[in-house]
Amino acid sequence: MKFKKGKPLPFEIDIKGKPKFSDNFGFIREAGKNILAVEIDLESKYCDIIGFGSSDDVPTIYITTTDRSLHLNEKEENDTTNISFKVLNGWSIFSSELLKYTLSICFIKK
Repeated sequence: MKFKKGKPLPFEIDIKGKPKFSDNFGFIREAGKNILAVEIDLESKYCDIIGFGSSDDVPTIYITTTDRSLHLNEKEENDTTNISFKVLNGWSIFSSELLKYTLSICFIKK
């Protein structure tokens, strides 16, 4: 799959928790042969990343609530939402940051 700057990148919600996402995709901000920078908008504000890794060679990231979190899905009991990027099988998450509403992730190809 070829990735281009400005194009959407889909993700899947594996475990739905209180943190909510605006859509089921993010946008590619930079794309190279072995590196990819992506931004994803959340509906929830002031959540936190508690970890990232891979499951079956698919990059996965775990977002949880904090005492300051706003606009949460209160119907859910789980404080953590897990998302994965099946279209990036064979890639890994190098770094990530979550500020207010925006989740930024840097992927590298294995």
